[in-house]
Amino acid sequence: MLATMDEKPRATRENGGYLATPATGCLCEFDEVLTDAETGRTVARYDRETVPLSVALPALIAQHADVDPVALPPMYDCIDVDALEQLVHERADHDVTIRFRYAGYTVEADRERLAVQQVE
Repeated sequence: MLATMDEKPRATRENGGYLATPATGCLCEFDEVLTDAETGRTVARYDRETVPLSVALPALIAQHADVDPVALPPMYDCIDVDALEQLVHERADHDVTIRFRYAGYTVEADRERLAVQQVE
């Protein structure tokens, strides 16, 4: 069963699916954010043309974990961010899904969506 994510004290939801974190002023546009109540897996759809994966991922995990994105470890400590962006977004001739772990979450990323689930 999928349910939309609603209120998170450190993040605000605005028109059009915008997620703004007050502490950093980071503005990330998610077209849709859904959480599976049984598994805790959160899937977000976003416009890759306006939001880099390296910005969207920490924002989504921060919302899910109810923390400030600045509190998360740098992504480059666990993955080559430039290579990730190239594999997921710049390969128009292939559909690619990348799975890795970051900040205690299993992450799946492809051209149109980002999924996170806390590792138990």
